[in-house]
Amino acid sequence: PYRTHDDHIEGVVITYVDITARKQAEQELATTKALLEAVVEQSPIPMAAAAPDGTLLVINSACREILGLNAGPLTAANLLPPPPAPAGDPWASPSTMEPPMSRALRGIPVSNEEIQVRRRDGSVRWALLSGAPILDSSGGLLAGFAAFPDITERKKALESLRLSEERLSEAQRVARVGSWEFDVLTGEGSWSNQQYSLFGLSPESARPHLDLFTAHAHPEDREAL
Repeated sequence: PYRTHDDHIEGVVITYVDITARKQAEQELATTKALLEAVVEQSPIPMAAAAPDGTLLVINSACREILGLNAGPLTAANLLPPPPAPAGDPWASPSTMEPPMSRALRGIPVSNEEIQVRRRDGSVRWALLSGAPILDSSGGLLAGFAAFPDITERKKALESLRLSEERLSEAQRVARVGSWEFDVLTGEGSWSNQQYSLFGLSPESARPHLDLFTAHAHPEDREAL
């Protein structure tokens, strides 16, 4: 308001500042934020991000699922450490180091580390963790980000393969039967442990090759071989 000398209001002065550009920037930011949130939420890969003070900023449905968490408020502390493993748990991998998930959520880079994820119901999953810091324009830490796809089935398949190979190797040892295969183009191949043993060789002393295999056959049998 502006006033007369005796303090009576005579009128009002109004100013306007054009904030169109700011409003457009705010709208673009809101659109980008919504898009990123939708992408993260719909991703099948578990993802989480936490502020330096431990406040959980992002957790998508895939992350809740692998952790066995219901919807509701969470903090980064809810994600770690997992409940203690039962005595004799074959999945347990105790370590005195800071857990990779904790490092990732604190903004310390982590690349493709296999981690054990113990769900709230006590069951165990395996995941391949990668994490990175999220920095502001001046290089300050805004958050720590972690993504960890479930590799439980892959781990089980590898373990099953390992056990099968151990059983085959033991069966060959007991039966004194060796096995081998080779590439017809290169002559390179692979031998079972028992095959080395039958030839009086070891994997450290000999490279499996068709010529070496043939050389160990009796001269009268080489043509048939």
